[in-house]
Amino acid sequence: MKTTWSKLWKSIGKHSSKAMLFYGNDANQLPGRVRDFVRCAYAGYKIHELTSQDVIKDPECLTKISAMDDLFITDRQDVIIISQATDALLKVISAKWEKEFDIPLLIWSAKLTKKSKMRAYFERTQNLEILPSYDPDSEGFKAQLQYFSGQQGLEIMPSIEGAIGEQLSWNALFLETYIEKIKWLIKDEKRVAIEHVWACGITPDPEIERFIHSFLSRDRKLVVASLGFWEKEGSIQNLYFMSFYFWKILELKEIISKGIAPAQAVYKLRPILPPHISAILIQGAVKWSEKEIQTLLGRFLKTERAIKLNEEETTHLARDFLAMVG
Repeated sequence: MKTTWSKLWKSIGKHSSKAMLFYGNDANQLPGRVRDFVRCAYAGYKIHELTSQDVIKDPECLTKISAMDDLFITDRQDVIIISQATDALLKVISAKWEKEFDIPLLIWSAKLTKKSKMRAYFERTQNLEILPSYDPDSEGFKAQLQYFSGQQGLEIMPSIEGAIGEQLSWNALFLETYIEKIKWLIKDEKRVAIEHVWACGITPDPEIERFIHSFLSRDRKLVVASLGFWEKEGSIQNLYFMSFYFWKILELKEIISKGIAPAQAVYKLRPILPPHISAILIQGAVKWSEKEIQTLLGRFLKTERAIKLNEEETTHLARDFLAMVG
C-alpha cells in the first residue's frame, strides 16, 4: 500500500509493516533518509545492510540473520536494509515470507517503472508499504523536521518549514544538529519563529571573516587568540557564525564527493553565499578533513550551550584546537 514520509514518521513506535519499499530519483538523500528512519523507528535494533545481489546470490543470508535473531532473542532484535532492489529480489523475499520470516525489511531502489513486479506487489499487498521519493524531496524533509523538532520539544509551524528547507538546501544530513542549534538559540521558548531560522544564517562581520579565513588556512596564532577571547567573553554570536559555516563546509564536502568540482559545488549551497565567503569555504573543504570539521563543530556547539546555560566548562576551545592541529 502507498504511504508518505509524514505518515511513516508519525507512526514511529506503532507501525507494524513487515516490509517497506522506497524508490525514486532522489539517489543523493534517499539512502540516508531510510537509515535515519530505521535508526529512529528501530532504536536499539542491530542494522544489517545488504544489496539486492547479496540476497539473490545467497538467499540463506536472510535465514542466517533470522537464526541469529532467534538465538539472541532476549538480547537484541534485527532489521535489514536492502539496496538496489530488483524484480529478482522479489522472488527471494516473498518465498521467505511464506516461511514466516518476520525480520523487518526496508528496501530502497532507483526509479521503478510501473511495469516493475516489485512495485506492483508492494502497492497491492495490505501489510507492505511503498513510498516514492523524488528530488528535491521537500515532503520527506519536512516530515523529518517535524519529527526531530518534536523530539527536542520544539514547535515548528508549517509556515517556516520552507525557510528552513531553503537554508539547508532540503538536505536532511545536518538536520538534527541544526535543530539542536535552534533549541539552544531560543533558550526556554518552545515555538520556533522565523527570526530564529534566519539567525542561523547571518552573514558574518569583518572580524568573523578574518577569523574564518585564518582558521581554514590553519593560521594557528589568530585562531587560538580569537577562540580564547570569545570563550572568555561569552561571545556566543561569533560561535553561532562559526558553527553555521562549519555545516556549510560539511555540506560542500558532501557535494564534492559526488564528483562535482569545488568551484561548481559551492553554487549548490543554500543560502547562496557571497563570493569571497564561498572561496574561503572551498579552501576549508580542501584543507580540513570531514572528521576534523565534525569534531570541532561538536565542540563549538558544546561551548555555545555552556555559555547559553551559564555552565562551567571542563575543556576549552583554544586548547582543543591546538591539540587537534598539533
